[in-house]
Parts: sequence; C-alpha cells; structure tokens
Amino acid sequence: MHLRRPLAPASAIAAACLFFSAIALPASARQSIAVEIQSAETLIAEGQYVQALATSRSAAQKAPSDHRARYYAAMSLLGLERFSEARTEADLALSLAPQEDRTSIESLIAAIDLQSVSLTAEADAEAALAAGLNARAARLFAQAFEADPSRTEAGFQAAGLYAGTLKTPVDAARILRKIEDQSPDSADRARAAGELETLAPVIRPIVDDLVRKVRSAIDSKDAAGAGKILADAEALDSSSGSIAIQRARLAAIGDDARSLEMALLELASKNADMDEAVWVLPNLSQWLEQDWLTTLLQDYKGADYVKLLIDAVDKGMLPGSTFQDCSSCPAMVVLPSGNFVMGSPSTESGRSSDEGPQRTVIIGYRLAVGKFEVTWSEWEACISDGGCRGYTPDNLPGWGKGKHPIVRVGWIDAKSYVSWLSKKTGQPYRLLSEAEWEYAARASSSTPFHTGSTISTNLANYNGSYTYGAGATGVRRAMTMPVGSFPANGFGLHDMHGNVKEWVEDCRTESYENVPSDGSAWTMEGCADRVLRGGSYADEPKDLRSANRDRTNSLSSDRRFYIGFRVAKTL
Repeated sequence: MHLRRPLAPASAIAAACLFFSAIALPASARQSIAVEIQSAETLIAEGQYVQALATSRSAAQKAPSDHRARYYAAMSLLGLERFSEARTEADLALSLAPQEDRTSIESLIAAIDLQSVSLTAEADAEAALAAGLNARAARLFAQAFEADPSRTEAGFQAAGLYAGTLKTPVDAARILRKIEDQSPDSADRARAAGELETLAPVIRPIVDDLVRKVRSAIDSKDAAGAGKILADAEALDSSSGSIAIQRARLAAIGDDARSLEMALLELASKNADMDEAVWVLPNLSQWLEQDWLTTLLQDYKGADYVKLLIDAVDKGMLPGSTFQDCSSCPAMVVLPSGNFVMGSPSTESGRSSDEGPQRTVIIGYRLAVGKFEVTWSEWEACISDGGCRGYTPDNLPGWGKGKHPIVRVGWIDAKSYVSWLSKKTGQPYRLLSEAEWEYAARASSSTPFHTGSTISTNLANYNGSYTYGAGATGVRRAMTMPVGSFPANGFGLHDMHGNVKEWVEDCRTESYENVPSDGSAWTMEGCADRVLRGGSYADEPKDLRSANRDRTNSLSSDRRFYIGFRVAKTL
C-alpha cells in the first residue's frame, strides 16, 4: 500500500534551494542552464514536482557534470516520494559538488532518508491495522511519527492504539505530549491537549510515582539515575511544577551554577514558585555562599528572605529536618511551602460529594507537622505535668500504650493537649487545619494515597479484608500499631493513612465552596461537627484516601478507640 500525500510543504523543499558555486561552462550554456535551474526552483516552490523534474533533467542532459541539476532533480523526486531515485540523484550530486556545496547536498540526503523511513513505516502501519495487527500498527505509526514529527496524524493513530486497544497509556502520552509541545499546527496542539486531558487520571499517578523516585535518587546523590527518571517524567508532563522543582534540585547536586540559575528561572513558566524549590535544594548552605544566588533571591523576595534562609540553614530547620522542643514533646518535621490541588476528582473511586469542588490551596508559610500521631507516652507526660485536664483515657486489654497513638480523645481533649504543649515550650502549637492535613498527607502526590493509586496493609494499618483499586486483601489487625510501624510519606510523616483518625481544627462543611484557600481552617462559633482525617485501623482503604473527609461531634463526651490527633506549628 503506497500513500500518495505530500511529504513536506513545497515551501519547505524550496527553502533548500541554495546558490551554488559557478560551473565552468561556455557563457551561452551557463545562461541556458541558469534559466532552467531558476525555473526548477520556482516549480518546486509551487509544488509542481513533475515539471520541476523534467526541467532539472533537461539541465542535467546539457551539463552532465553540473551538480546543481542533479540536486534539483533529487528535490523534485523527493516531492514525488520516489525516494530511491531521489537518493541516486543526490548521491551523484554529492560526488560532483565542490567542497563548499557539499553541506547542502548532505542535508538533502538526510531528508530523503528520513522521509523514506517515515512514509514506508506509515504505509506498513496502515496495512497492519487493516489486518488487525494492532500492536505492530501502533509501533509502525509511532516509528513514522518519530522519523518525521510533521506526520502528526501518524502520531495520533499510534496514540489512539496505545491508549485504547493496547492499554499502554504511557506510550500514548509520550507521543501526544511531543505533538502538544512541538507541532506548529495549533489545531494539532489543541487536539493533543484534549486527548492528554482524557488520559490524565491514568497518567497523573505515574508522574507522581516518577517524582517520588527522582526525589529519592536526588537525595541519594544519584545524578545519572535522577536525570533518566526526570526525562521520563518530562516526556509525560512537560508543564509539571513538581517536575520542574526536581529539575532544579538535580542541578543543585553538581557545581554548575548556570544550570541551577536557569532551572530556578524556569519555575515560573511551570506554575511553580521559586520559594518551593529553594528551601529543598541540596547543598543549600554552599549555594547561599554564592553572590549570584543571594542576589537573585533578594530580587525575588528581598534581603529579609535571604536572612531567613541563612538562619534556617544555621539552625537546621530546612524542609525535611526534624526537631523536638523538649524531651517529652512530639517529634516535628519541617515541611516545604507550596501549593496543591485539594479534594478529589469526580472519577476517584470512593469519593463523596463533600470532597469537591477541587481547588488550589497555597501553603505559603513555613510549617512543622508532627512526625507521628501523638502517643500515649506524650499524653501521659501532659497528665504528669498537670495538663490535659487530668483526663486519662481507657484502653483495651492487649493494645499497649507507650508508642501507640493515644485514643479515646475528643476534639476538646486534643485542644487541651496543644494548649499545654504551647505553654510548656513557649511555641505556638495547634491542631492542623484540614487543608494543611491534606497537603501533609499528599506530600506532592495527586493520587488517592501518597503510595499511589492503591495501598496495602504492608504500608498502613487498616481493615485489610477490603481492597481499593487493583490492591489485594491483607491483614486485619483490628487494633492500633506503634507509630512509625509503616513507611513515611514523601515529607517524612508516618501514618497519614490509617492507624487512627486525626482531629483537625475545621468545622465540617458540605463542600469546598467559599472556604479559605490559604491553608487556614474554616471555623464558625458554636459548630459541633469537626473534621476527622486519615482513616483508622477499623476502616476500609477507601476511607484512608488523602481527600477523604469524616466528621463527628466535637462537643460530645462519646470518645472513640479509633480517634487520635497530631500537632502542628507555624515556624
């Protein structure tokens, strides 16, 4: 099957028509050839390849050693998709040409080879598709598009097969992203963007996972591994702010100041704030010794901002750092500032209507969050010091205390603990707002769980008799586990999914309409229902999702064995 369609616009072929060096012929012959060469150029520009071929071959007959005639014959044959003949003419032109003209002819030969591969692959792909060989067809359409990115229809064909029949959406997304980023045709770009949006629920978890992996590779100073993962992530989502931040972090591993500067300046185009990247740069203390960075940051946020950074470095209070304000106080983790999309998409399994509408929330301040849920030991320290209203919760036989999370505490009990902690340390401890909690739980992810699109009982404490998504059943422990028994999320926080539900500051709302987007809590005087987050050992995995919202009466004396809390403070 041979596809009869233009390989390239006539203007693109005509653009290769260059002035060549003069040919040593009699004046009358040179004039005749010049007329024919000029005519061939004009005909190629108009897409009249048959006439251009006849004209250039006429010139070649008059002057067999004139490489210009052979060159334009090759261009005409390329326009007619007669690749083998075009290559023969181009090779002959190259053999005849003086050194100063060889570059143009070599470029033409490369174009012939490229388009020959592209057209052959596309023709074979059409035949494979007609025969029902979808995998082969997809591979050949993709090959045709990679050989010649102007063949966007071949790219769309490949993407459609990958996303549909073959169920490999990552392959589809790579092709669509290339069309969206590189195609000069606005209609093609819009079409690619629309198809990518359709694939987004599938692609976002993959990108999130790649971001987690690249963050880990950078933390391990594995620049080569991080670079490879970043390239894969950027192929799927070239506009991601999270990916751009990791690109800046990767640049900071080495000593190339220019690369780091460019990565920081590019953040704005990716809808990422420079503040989000600067605080998490590897080797920040060394970089702050360089004048170009301090000048850049002063221009960005002023001299006081630079002083704040230097002070945080000196005190070991950069994002990811842990600290305790007293020996019996909760361990705290410094979080990076940033923004995130709060709530769940309508397509997320297990979603409730109060998880929307989704909205962007900005955590534009420095925040520390409890590394673990408040434990029995920490609660008992409060009691021993005369705090927490002297309330000692009951416990069930065999459950243990110590490092297990405190349970059977109401919202007022949790508030009494942070009041005592603030008084003891002189620091502004409090409960997290609901927005802060979800930001902390997600740790830059957009998937149902910080672990990805599903979760397992190896990663959290919940009722493993139930599953979520493609997950498997697991253990049903039916009790709390010591805090830190499961891996931390990307911010270094443990048990954000499961173990015990956690009180937050907010009153319960029916939706996210008209609630703050700056990270602060939504409260009203006298509200009874307060929000609980994170799910517990007794819950199904759907109730552990980062976006899931639960609530109960905060004024009731009915305290539950599956409810606890963690603390926060603004730095």
